[in-house]
Amino acid sequence: MKTIAMTVIFPVVVPCILFTAYALKKSFRQLAHELYSVVDRATNDPVTKHPYFGDPNLIQRLWQTPSAKRYIQTGALRYQKSEGFCGSATLQVVLQSFVPIFPAELVPDQIQGPSTPTKLCEGLHEMVKDAEQDVKIETTVVEGGLGYEKFLQTLKLKLADENCRVAVNYLRPALVGFQWPKWVPANLFLGLFGGHFSPVVGILEEPHSNSSSKDEKDDPLVGVFDVNSKWGLYLVPASRLYDSVVAKDMTTGKSRAMVIFEMES
Repeated sequence: MKTIAMTVIFPVVVPCILFTAYALKKSFRQLAHELYSVVDRATNDPVTKHPYFGDPNLIQRLWQTPSAKRYIQTGALRYQKSEGFCGSATLQVVLQSFVPIFPAELVPDQIQGPSTPTKLCEGLHEMVKDAEQDVKIETTVVEGGLGYEKFLQTLKLKLADENCRVAVNYLRPALVGFQWPKWVPANLFLGLFGGHFSPVVGILEEPHSNSSSKDEKDDPLVGVFDVNSKWGLYLVPASRLYDSVVAKDMTTGKSRAMVIFEMES
């Protein structure tokens, strides 16, 4: 029975039931078609196939940037305990990187959820309020639909600020494509619904194979510390990261977002 559940019910039956329920809505069908096109393009050109993705020399250079050093010096980097813990794991990493300005005893344990950037921020502020300590931390949710130039400008500005940290809620399959074989309902479902949280630790102005016809400096490499241990730290062009952030959340119909955390020292 366990074998049947693992090979048939979860990968095939459950996704089919969920798709059928959602597909009754026209808006869902339109959004599913839109996201399928985005993820399918990534399947044909995944960032994992480009040399910059895990280049050890570039990774070493990234760790030397001031924004990345803040995570190393505070011992903040850690992975999620399990699937569904990426939001709280990202928050844990970000807050630990602020210690001792942020009280170490307030850095939360990992829990399942939250599912959206707004809920992540609300949970943080509620936790700080309940602690009744003089902790001044502000959060800003920057939705993906603001445009690439504004996204990149904000990303660079906040990574350069020692009082700020940046995280993204993004659709990882928009970077790496569908799991193979993509026609398996579970892989198709995860490709469209597989939202994720991770901290952004740094940026490198580096020419790369995904550079467009515009000035290469307009599309730098961004270091994402994926809290899923399968992935870890990797580099992606800012334009590709933006595509994964602007990809809409199937459950809300809204673009995903970049989250800015700012401590008052």
